[in-house]
This record gives sequence, structure tokens and C-alpha cells, in this order.
Amino acid sequence: MAYTALVNLGPTIGIGITSVKLYECSGNNSGCTALANYTNVPVSSFPYAVTGITDSKKWIKVEPVGACSGTTQNFEVSGFPAPTATPGPTATPTSTAVVGPTATPTATPTRTPTPTPTSTSTPTPTPTATTVTYGCGDTVSDTYTASTFTTQTKYLDLSEAGDGDTVTITYTANDRPNRFNIYGNGMLIENSGWVGADNTYAGPWGLAGSLADADGSGSFTFEYQAGMSYELRVDVGPANPDADPPNPSDGWSVTIGCTAPVLSPEASFTTSNINAAWINSYAGTKTETSGTTITVVNGTATIRLKTWVVTGYRADTTLTINGNPYSPTEAGQGMTGGVGEGNASFIDFNLPIGTYNITSWTVSAIGDGSMTVAQAKIEQI
Repeated sequence: MAYTALVNLGPTIGIGITSVKLYECSGNNSGCTALANYTNVPVSSFPYAVTGITDSKKWIKVEPVGACSGTTQNFEVSGFPAPTATPGPTATPTSTAVVGPTATPTATPTRTPTPTPTSTSTPTPTPTATTVTYGCGDTVSDTYTASTFTTQTKYLDLSEAGDGDTVTITYTANDRPNRFNIYGNGMLIENSGWVGADNTYAGPWGLAGSLADADGSGSFTFEYQAGMSYELRVDVGPANPDADPPNPSDGWSVTIGCTAPVLSPEASFTTSNINAAWINSYAGTKTETSGTTITVVNGTATIRLKTWVVTGYRADTTLTINGNPYSPTEAGQGMTGGVGEGNASFIDFNLPIGTYNITSWTVSAIGDGSMTVAQAKIEQI
């Protein structure tokens, strides 16, 4: 069995110490074992809820990482509930028989008893506690009046978001410094750091003037993962001891936004060989009808059909997709297109999501008495 403890380093932590390692111990700096997942905890995260502590370990040891390493601070965990007394057995009274003279029995007529109807009681339903959850598009807020530190937890239901969606937490700390934390399956995912409008006094965040966001407003994001259980935990700092009035209450609010990622258009071809056709003759035509396809996903893809000559005079091409012909201007010596792919003539056309059949693919090389070699190609741009 294990338990959870809230560890507070206090205001005396050395300025040069930025992170620490935590141990669970059976005594004051004895019988210590490093706690998994707590080997490099930022000092700015404290007070910090440490989970998975073995029941028999009642001490926590804190060891600096980096600066001042080798020095330790030891805390004895307190606040455990007292054991519940087990009630003892209840004595059963013993009946005592009184012996008297034996009476002579008198015959009594036997009467058939009339059955008594039995009433059936209806059990009273037990009310079930309802957990309030907040999801995409919701705003959650709360207040706190005591002058001490506390953590307020709100449960999130982000199931309407898609796996990999971006969740934006937009926060406002109204009175005291707050720290807004997102936990997933009990582990810290992301937080705001300590923020707030009152940056004039020291606290768990450090010295006066050290708040990460001194105006108390801001936002941060994290990536939603389907199947994880999420919580918003808001740390409320202690009240300003020099404030007027001396104990102002705290208030904060958070708005939750969910955004799906924008995917780039993408096209794929069933064969890499379809993007090139050659004619090796003075003049001639080559047609392919291989039944290959273009598949487009994630929006609209722009496809480019190019034609050029490798050597020789002139060439043109036609690509027929789902019965629609696409033809660029002719390419060749002294024309719009030229020699080599870098001087090709081309035509661009847009294909939305879907699958497209290439019904014919024709390249013509036109000679002028010398060898003409032509090439055509399709590609996504």
C-alpha cells in the first residue's frame, strides 16, 4: 500500500538550488530509497504532491541536484488518521427457567390460526454523489477565503477532442498568486508557473518580484491523448501579510479551448514508374494505360504535369484522369519549354480528397531529322 504527501520546502531553500531529488525513508535520514519519477523536481513546483510513498516510510529526504548537492533536508510526514477501534462482541442474555409444580393439562380446543399478511418495506434509495466535469469550450472558476496555501482540483472531460488535438488553457489569477497545473493520469503534464497581479511579497514562488507572469493573465497548451484522465489543479498562494485589508480572498478563472491540428494536403501514386515516359525515335507517340491511380488525402492536392525534351526538337503530352484530359504547352527547342526538366512546360491542376484513375498517359516526340527523346512527369507541388 502507498500514500500521498504534500511536500513544502519552506522559504529557507538556497537561492542557487533549482531542482531536487526526493527519497522515502524509514527514519531520519535512514533506510532511504529514491522515489521513482521524483529524481529531478523543479524547486518552483513546490509545494508538491508526492504520490506512491510506501506506508512504512514516514520520512521524506530532499537532496539538491547540481548546486549544493550532498546536503539534505529531512521531513517527518504527519497528519496520518488515527486507527478506528474495533467494537467487541455483544453479550447475549441467558434465559432462566423457573421450576414450579406440575399442572394437570386441560384439553383446549384447537383453533386454526388466521394467516397475518406480511408487509414488504421498500428500501430508501441512497443518493449518489455527482462529479462535476468541465470540457472543451467551458469556463471554470473558484474562490478561496482562508489566508493559507491550498490546492483546488477540477475534473476535466475532454473526450470530445480528437487524439492529438491541441488544448489551450487560458487563465486569470485575480488577487493572489496562483499556479495552474494540468495532470494526466496523475502525472504533471504542463503548468503556468506562478502568476498573479500581486508581485510584492515572497511565497512558494520565491522572492518578491519573481512571479513568471506579473499581470496574472496568460495561456499555455498541451496535446490531448485519448484515454487519459485529466485534472486541473490550481495552487492558491498564501495571502499577502502586508495587504490592506490584511486577508484578501482569492479568485481565479480558466477557459478551456480545443483545436484540431491543420493537416497538409498529401497525394500518393500507385507506382513511381508512372511519372516518366520516354520516346526514343525521330518522331513517335507512346501511350500507357496501366490503370494506375492518384490518391489524395488531407484536403486538396496540386498536381503538376510536365513535358520536356532530352535531345532533339519538340514534344508534347496529354494525361487523361477520370476521362478529363490535361495538356501543357509544347516543349522543345526555342519554345515555352526547353531542353531538360528545368526548362519543362507544365500545367497545374487541383484534385480534392479522393482516388483518381489515370485512363491514358501519352507522350509525343516530334523530330526534325535528328533523334528526339522526350520525357513527361507528374508530381505533387
